[in-house]
Amino acid sequence: MSGSFGTAMLWWWDVYVEPFNLYYHYAALRRFLTGVCFSRAGFTELDYKVVENEKVNASNTGFEVFGLRNGTFAMGWVRNKDYNWFNAVNNYTLKTVGGVDVELPGFNAGSYLFEVWDAYSGEKTWATRVESSNGRLIVEIPSFLKDVSFKIIMVGK
Repeated sequence: MSGSFGTAMLWWWDVYVEPFNLYYHYAALRRFLTGVCFSRAGFTELDYKVVENEKVNASNTGFEVFGLRNGTFAMGWVRNKDYNWFNAVNNYTLKTVGGVDVELPGFNAGSYLFEVWDAYSGEKTWATRVESSNGRLIVEIPSFLKDVSFKIIMVGK
């Protein structure tokens, strides 16, 4: 990842986004990023690994995790690999993915709040506390159809 987080400017903003006033699509991202200071965060790429346990099966791991982290904060996007423009316009029936644990390295010792956000409304939908162990967090990616976002915020040492 680039060390930044956000959207690229659309190539067709002048003939599509602007004339049809489609900027409201960025509202969810604005709500999600409120309070994040990119210039001082010192972000690096967030790595992940699916934890092999009884929750894992062949049908629920069809997702990818993209994110940025520093030692006390992370944010990311979990994408259903089958959710793309081609499948959307061809009415492809998505399968639920997620419901599995992932391991995230690179966190300082302490307690964290793991928040899950609706990537389309920009609303927080769920949160739980997790503890760092040996610099790693284990979090459950909830079951979902399209995409979800998350934040991980240190709340105590």
